[in-house]
Amino acid sequence: MRALVALNPSIPISSRCEKLGIIKLGELEIPLGLVELDKPEFDPNIEKNEDSVLLKVNAFSCNYRDKGMLANNFLILMRDNRSFVPFGSEFCATVIDKGKNVSEFEMGEKVISNCAYSDYLKSGLQPGVVTNFSSLGWLRLHKSKLVKKVDSFSDSQAACFSLGAQTAFGMIRRSGILESEKKSPMVFSSSSATSLFIIQILKALNIDPVCVSSKPATNKMKQIFEEVKYVTNEELGNYGDYSTHTFDPFYDLNILNAMNAIDFEGKYIYCGLFEQHPLLATKDIADYECTIREALKIGVLKNVSVIGNCLGTTQDLKDAIDLYKSKSIYPIIDCEYKLEEGISFVNSSFVSRNKVGKCVMCCD
Repeated sequence: MRALVALNPSIPISSRCEKLGIIKLGELEIPLGLVELDKPEFDPNIEKNEDSVLLKVNAFSCNYRDKGMLANNFLILMRDNRSFVPFGSEFCATVIDKGKNVSEFEMGEKVISNCAYSDYLKSGLQPGVVTNFSSLGWLRLHKSKLVKKVDSFSDSQAACFSLGAQTAFGMIRRSGILESEKKSPMVFSSSSATSLFIIQILKALNIDPVCVSSKPATNKMKQIFEEVKYVTNEELGNYGDYSTHTFDPFYDLNILNAMNAIDFEGKYIYCGLFEQHPLLATKDIADYECTIREALKIGVLKNVSVIGNCLGTTQDLKDAIDLYKSKSIYPIIDCEYKLEEGISFVNSSFVSRNKVGKCVMCCD
């Protein structure tokens, strides 16, 4: 099958490779191309494969974190003089083969990733994101890092579900809002992938959030969340109500606004930062120091609980799946692409500020 990869520009293109063009991430110019890869050998009886599953990827998508990963791995590619490197963290895939101890999945069954974090911290398995190389097309993964695809989801919807839904449900659970008598949540960077999942899940649980963004609501956002209150960062100062529970995917962008808008003894829960890699940073990290110090000072005065969150648990993913099935809701997709449209896919995933939802690559 064909795989979308970043190419080493110093190595000649082989007959099994097709160059698509160049993307720019920060100051890096990264060639992208398609390489033809044969099905890997997989002996179900040997020890390294007995609890593993061989998968063929049907569709994949990128997490925001993949932008920095691709930039970093491209530099490693050049340093080590390798031919290419794949990327991408989420997928929907078909079981092609399985180890002798795998009874959870059948041949031909479709699966998605289980990005559980805390579940695996004391095990011998890598916690968190299952793979950073889903564009490779062929994956060999441990059975516990997979769950069955939701039947009602298309391959594209399934390929952009687990990481966002698992993180969102974990943040909602850990925030304590489900048990709280007063529920007045705010969701910052509301058009980001993680925030869209948080908003969807809160609404499915009959909790109406206030959505905060740096830009006015687009028509697509209005259609998706027509009954949700939506304010820009500039309008937030004039917004009358305070938040009891604040959800933020990018603390370096939003923490000061969030602390100003949060109520006394409120909860602030965050799961990442915008400036994730020095090569891609638009500001020096020192530029954020005064902002973050001021925000934390306000947090002390308001007795705010600050909660850092990394992904979620296996149960969070199961609960999210059950909720989406029972409420007949689906992940929000901005656009689907074919392999030949790899340049547009990566630019939409990592560069575009106008997308709402995930961008998905459909494989051969």
